[in-house]
Amino acid sequence: MVSNGAGALGQTMVAWSQFRMDASRHTSRKAGQSAVAAAAYRSGGKLYDEKTQQLHDYTRRFGVVESGLAMPEAGGPDWTREQLWNAAEQAEKRKDARTSRKVELALPDAMTAEQRRELVAAWAGEIANRYGVAVDWAIHLPDKEGDQRNHHAHLMMTTREVGVEGFRGKAALELSNTDQRKRGLLVGDDGIYALREALAERLNELAARHGLDLTADPRSYAARGVELEPTKHVGVHAVGMDRRGVEAERVADHAATRAENARRIEARPELVLDAVSRTEAVFGRREIARELHRYIDDAEQFRSLLARLEASPELVRLSAEGPALFSTRAMIAAEARMAETAGELARGRTHQVAARHAEGARARHAYLSAEQGAAVAHVLAPGQIAAVAGVAGAGKSAALTAAREAWEAQGYRVRGAALAGKAADGLQASAGIESRTLHALEYGWQRRRDLLTSRDVLVVDEAGMVGSRQLGRVLEAARQAGAKVVLVGDAEQLQPIEAGAAFRAITERIGVAGITEVRRQREAWAREATEQFWRGETREALAAYAERDRVRFSEDRARAKAALVEAWHADRRLGHDRLIMAHTNKDVHDLNALARAERQRAGELGEAADFRAERGARSFATGDRLVFLANSRELGVKNGTLATVERAEAGRLAVRLDDGRRVAVDQARYAQVDHGYAVTLHKSQGATVERAYVLASGGMNRHLAYVAMSRHRDGAMLFAGRDDFRSGDALAARLGRARPKESTLDFAERRGIETSRPWVENALALIERGRERLADVWERVARGLTVAKEKGGPVMERNLDEAQPTSRREQLHQAFGQEPAAPAGNDRGAQLREAFAGGGGQRSSREQLREALEQDHDTPDKPHRDMERGHGIA
Repeated sequence: MVSNGAGALGQTMVAWSQFRMDASRHTSRKAGQSAVAAAAYRSGGKLYDEKTQQLHDYTRRFGVVESGLAMPEAGGPDWTREQLWNAAEQAEKRKDARTSRKVELALPDAMTAEQRRELVAAWAGEIANRYGVAVDWAIHLPDKEGDQRNHHAHLMMTTREVGVEGFRGKAALELSNTDQRKRGLLVGDDGIYALREALAERLNELAARHGLDLTADPRSYAARGVELEPTKHVGVHAVGMDRRGVEAERVADHAATRAENARRIEARPELVLDAVSRTEAVFGRREIARELHRYIDDAEQFRSLLARLEASPELVRLSAEGPALFSTRAMIAAEARMAETAGELARGRTHQVAARHAEGARARHAYLSAEQGAAVAHVLAPGQIAAVAGVAGAGKSAALTAAREAWEAQGYRVRGAALAGKAADGLQASAGIESRTLHALEYGWQRRRDLLTSRDVLVVDEAGMVGSRQLGRVLEAARQAGAKVVLVGDAEQLQPIEAGAAFRAITERIGVAGITEVRRQREAWAREATEQFWRGETREALAAYAERDRVRFSEDRARAKAALVEAWHADRRLGHDRLIMAHTNKDVHDLNALARAERQRAGELGEAADFRAERGARSFATGDRLVFLANSRELGVKNGTLATVERAEAGRLAVRLDDGRRVAVDQARYAQVDHGYAVTLHKSQGATVERAYVLASGGMNRHLAYVAMSRHRDGAMLFAGRDDFRSGDALAARLGRARPKESTLDFAERRGIETSRPWVENALALIERGRERLADVWERVARGLTVAKEKGGPVMERNLDEAQPTSRREQLHQAFGQEPAAPAGNDRGAQLREAFAGGGGQRSSREQLREALEQDHDTPDKPHRDMERGHGIA
């Protein structure tokens, strides 16, 4: 079907602006520090330092809630804290040695003490297993003299790996950049970022499981375009501790950083709004306050700056009723430019395809359904933009294959792009369209390489995951070059990381060819369930699986994992055409270990060899499943590529990729691999397997459940623990939560005002004039109140909205607009769709195609004159 639908607004998750993790510091002998002393201070314990023969006693220290040690699952000595850090000191011989890496992290005030303990202990265990090190952790209360919401934790990681007999070589994080690069490890700050990602994932999963309305973004300020500096936690007793081996120079750094951030915000408070709007196009007062609190402690300064932010001309209120919802002028302008560019591209009449080329593609793909045929006709119609949206497994790739053949026959160059490397590979493999990531394309364009031209058709797959700013840049590049853009996606699957809901907003304005008939699942009830997941009818879809014993509960999540692996192994006759999926990396790690152990018990694996992977030491055997975790041009793999080990030697693996290619993996050159029996839900989008096995957890929502339960052809099973979900109703409620990204254009749609650039400029000017009049009203009201009080007469209190003239209030509140009229020239597109789909009465499809494609043109093969010249972008 081809339609112009309008989407509804959903809920948004609150970003936890206090997310902070610093792992940049060490305990250093060069600075006169001792790991034993540092551990005693952080744990509030009493430890004896054998090297200095000093007793460090901090048992009277206030605020240490709990502490513990985490060792690698592979095993290590049964050390106490005192034995661990004395051994760490003895393992280092250099006078300037680093004996521990120190990690500090903020903990949400909204969590209970038990939830904070669960988060820290689990994350410490993950670090220990990933890097093969010992981790000493301690949870602290807020300082007595500081902000009482500032719960935090301290971790100390050993700088050497821990084995059964004691310390071994340097841990991956402690190697030089050169050595990390030689071994194929994450280099420098990338390794630290992996820690932040793991922490954010655990925090988000735990928050969702406990119903906490917060989420953490692991990206640095710089990566989010925030012009502020991260701060570091400082305890009130830090000053003076340097003499006892505890680092205190962070006090000065912290004070300087906070002072610099405060100075920047005082000079330009809108920096806070910039930070909020990097990930959310629409947000509330709470998000603004939380972001501001990251940088400002002083209560008076906080109130002053918050008032300035709420009065800022950059802040625009979107909601006329209900809770106040805001955006920024910059975000509104960016999305308006995106919508305007999309409208301009839709009005273009370029990139025509001759009837004989379209008909040839139709003949070669006679198996296409009427919906698929209509989608092909829609994208082949003249114009510089088109969109295809479809339910998972509906055959979008088959339709794109036919369209590609017609475009190429006409002489166009068809290029593909996607946000993720694996998705780009999938587009290339399934539709034959040479593809790259969007970031790679933009990187090349910035350097004037591989620019778009008027002879190009750019197909953007999984467009529903692309944020408004990035998609706006891509559309602008196409407009300048005269290229055509075809957006393909599903707004109900994984949501964009960046701000905005670009794909949904654009398709609501330019129209979209919909493919809703599910073809992937073999059984009719399963196809209907996939459509229900797509429509947001999660409860009904889960009920269909539960009726067939495809939803299974266990006492807790650990037992649910065991039950899942048991069911997975019972289907081993299917070979590798089955996939285990979970939401978090921790659950994926556990499921991989269980699945591999099951295969070992069954004698299905050959001789094993050790491999030093980026996530820690691993053992791989012939027959093992393997997943690549980073893109590599040298190997020709992407993040999420799956393979089977054919030969294993110490530090070297020979593997066969699932596409049939064979590659050799050397830990010295590429170490981003892991066992590949289970993958995260994000890595599974785009995959198709015979059977799927899904572990449900609290962090999942409607979009993730839809992805998980639509990967299979033959069957899928969902496993859950009653510690996560008390009942089937609780499971359906949790997995049915909608977390769609919002767009400022959604509010424009509600108001019935055109979303063009001139309108936005006028609307923002109107808002500015409204602010000035508002200030004038307030001033007159204040003067009136003062006079009334001085005279002793009655004072009528009126709120601000009542003080405004009604007409002005309506003008200010009605600031966002109406869907523009459909682009001209739709008649020809309708003819083409009808012909390609096989309709049209007694006239042949060939006659209809010719009429649709050749109308008003000299010859079907002659390109539009604008296409004769190539254009680049700035």
